[in-house]
Amino acid sequence: MTENIASLLYSFIGAIVGGSITYYFFQKRVKFSKLHEDRATVIKELHEKLIIFEDSMNSLTNPMKISGDIKEKEKLKISGEKGNDFESYYKKNKIYFDLDLCKILDEISREMKYSWTAFYVYPDEIDTISKSEASEKWKERIDAWKNITEKVLPLKNKLEEEFRRILGVMK
Repeated sequence: MTENIASLLYSFIGAIVGGSITYYFFQKRVKFSKLHEDRATVIKELHEKLIIFEDSMNSLTNPMKISGDIKEKEKLKISGEKGNDFESYYKKNKIYFDLDLCKILDEISREMKYSWTAFYVYPDEIDTISKSEASEKWKERIDAWKNITEKVLPLKNKLEEEFRRILGVMK
């Protein structure tokens, strides 16, 4: 009879301990799952904001202007707003990214700001100034465009690769 009581007591204690451990790991799994879901949402939204910002900067800096396109001042305003939107969202959600990803995002932001500033400092009244001044300003604008295509694009590709790895799309 004491063996039955001892066996029953061990079973009861085992069930309580086992249930507690199971509950603990279940909570951890739910928290991790929610964190991964939140992180995936942040990655998706940040990437979307980056693409919109990049598109607006390409439109602003591309030396090949399309007939009937919006005025440069409007492009400058739009790209500034899109850049601020990207930067603000990134800063609010920076905690979701490791330091290496933050370095890539910071570098993208810095390079885009550099290019935007070249157009802000040298507005579209470039046609109304002297030829030598215009030449210098056009060089700055071409450099700004090259900055987007030659520096930002490889950084963005590296960022997208890391995002895919985090999301489990690639290993």
